[in-house]
Amino acid sequence: RGQTLMIQNAYDQALVDYNKAIEINPANPVGYDRRGFAYYSMQQYQEAIKDYSTSIEKKPDNPTTFNRRADAYVGLGQFAQALPDLEMALKLKPDDFDTTQRIAFVKAKLAPPPPRLAPNSPVPTPPPPPPGLSIQMKIGIGIAALVVIIIIAVLLLRRKS
Repeated sequence: RGQTLMIQNAYDQALVDYNKAIEINPANPVGYDRRGFAYYSMQQYQEAIKDYSTSIEKKPDNPTTFNRRADAYVGLGQFAQALPDLEMALKLKPDDFDTTQRIAFVKAKLAPPPPRLAPNSPVPTPPPPPPGLSIQMKIGIGIAALVVIIIIAVLLLRRKS
C-alpha cells in the first residue's frame, strides 16, 4: 500500500505504512529503502540518508539503494559523499548508464571552478572574422560564372551549325 501512496504523492501516509512494515520486520532492508525514498521525496535528505544507510547495512549488494543515498547527498550539496556511493553502485551494476551519468555530474560539481578574471581586467574581445567573401558574393560570382559558361556554349554551338 505504501507504494500506491507514493505514486499518489501521499508521502506522509506512505511513511505510516513503511513505519509499520519496519516495526513488523526490522530485518528487511526493503522497508528502510522505501521509507528512505519517501523521506527523499519530501526533501528530508538527512532522514533519507539514515534509512538508506540502514538498508545498505542489511543488504550491501543493492545498487539502487547506493544510487538513492547518493541522490540524497546531492540534494544536500554533499557531492564528495555522493561519489563513493555512485562508484559502488556502478561496481555492483557495471552497465548502468544512469549511474555513469550521475558520476560525471558529481565529478563536474567537485571540479575546481575555472579561473576568474581580475575585477578590473578588460574583457577579451573575440578576434575579427577572417577576411573573405560573404556568402552573397560567392553566390553572385557562381551565377555570373554559370552565365558566362552558357554564353560560351551557345556561341560554340552556333559556330558549328
